[in-house]
Amino acid sequence: LGRTPQELGLYSVSNTSPLSDTNQRAAQISESTREELIIDTPDGQSRNVLYWIEPFHLPDGQPAGTVASLVDISEIRDAQARAERLEQRLREVTESLPALVYQFELPPGEVQGRITYVAGKAHDTLGVEPQDLLRYLSTPELLIFQDDRQRVLESVLASARELTPLDLQFRHVSPDGSVRWLHARSIPHREADGRTVWNG
Repeated sequence: LGRTPQELGLYSVSNTSPLSDTNQRAAQISESTREELIIDTPDGQSRNVLYWIEPFHLPDGQPAGTVASLVDISEIRDAQARAERLEQRLREVTESLPALVYQFELPPGEVQGRITYVAGKAHDTLGVEPQDLLRYLSTPELLIFQDDRQRVLESVLASARELTPLDLQFRHVSPDGSVRWLHARSIPHREADGRTVWNG
């Protein structure tokens, strides 16, 4: 953090008790102990820090004390919070649309891929519950009407081979027996490990 513990206010009244508990726990078990804390700095900011305690011993094995390290993880926690807000915003937008947003991947040399992300109105679009959606979409026998599967497979493989947009329509039989026409559009790209990933 670039400051002394006194400058950080690390040993303020509010921090003394949890720090003392962490120190005692590390000394009792003679093992490295980590604790995430929020401290208030003299300039009025709150910082997320990782308080890391490492016990050390005398040559005869007797406890001699602990060494403490502080790692400022505020930027990591801020980035996580921003990502969670963006994901929540995306979920709110997609759930207001009569459609699904998805990510689909196909490993090299394979002919059946899997859905890795999906959001939107699952029940309105497919007639299935949200908790079943990933498994459902990754199972061609459930998602695609039998007479359309070969055509869909050929289109997916051609898109993966040539990295061309996937734009196809196929029939889907819902759990209640009704037939729906679905229109799938997505753009592929190749990952470093050879996987083809579509976002659509």
